[in-house]
Amino acid sequence: MTSYAGGSSVPPFDLPRPDPPCTQPSESLALQRWATLDLHGLRDPAALIFNPHSGQKFGLHTNVHGLNEVQTALHAEGIPFDLWQTKGPGHATALARRAVLERRKLVIGP
Repeated sequence: MTSYAGGSSVPPFDLPRPDPPCTQPSESLALQRWATLDLHGLRDPAALIFNPHSGQKFGLHTNVHGLNEVQTALHAEGIPFDLWQTKGPGHATALARRAVLERRKLVIGP
């Protein structure tokens, strides 16, 4: 059985991962960072960046999972987070930069 951060057997998200072996150094480093991040020992809460208008086309929901499901998964895993809503085009990038400047260890976004 696979064990994730905090000893959980359930991954916090379904994230696409490259198949080993990694051919690019940046992919290898990204996997190493993910494997060593202590999600329960974060000094600052994760930054959860979301677009309130994403996942909707013509009034219909197009995403399988939405903000509520992500929040539920984070709460279930005991991962603290701050919710940051985008306000327009390019704002998610600005919020991600803000998270880097604040030295957030985990940024979750679109």
